[in-house]
Amino acid sequence: ENKIGGGFGWVMSGDDEVSDEEYASWAYYRNLLPPATLLAVLRREDELLRSAETQAALSVSYEPNYHTDILENCSRRAMSENGVTDLVNGLNGLQTARMIYCRDLELVQQMKEIAMYMKYDVSGDTYLNCGDAVPECRLRTLSGEPILLSSFYATDKPLVIIAGSYS
Repeated sequence: ENKIGGGFGWVMSGDDEVSDEEYASWAYYRNLLPPATLLAVLRREDELLRSAETQAALSVSYEPNYHTDILENCSRRAMSENGVTDLVNGLNGLQTARMIYCRDLELVQQMKEIAMYMKYDVSGDTYLNCGDAVPECRLRTLSGEPILLSSFYATDKPLVIIAGSYS
């Protein structure tokens, strides 16, 4: 029987188990973005992302990385306006805030209520768990042909599914 395997903990819901050593390794980010600063940055970032200026800029081009650059510039500006000086690590900390504060469930909930990309993130709301049987589903090949997921695990070879958003 084909089972769901474990994955990386980058999308953490706040209740995931993290070793003390791993949690301690994120102390720099927690110091760089203490809770009050983090929440202020997320509020300002949300304002910037929703602004007419940003929305107009996002509607202009579909060149590679164009939208990512605009979104990251909003994050950098929000951090800068809130006193964060290490913008490179600040951006890393902001993008992994749920993970670095995974033991502070109240803060994680506050982040989810503020940040649009956390509020509407349903990646942690899955009914699949490690060890569950793989459900059947229809997929499409890169050329658009329909194919069943089971056709990939019909052999004795292991199957790794990597999913993500390309929007």
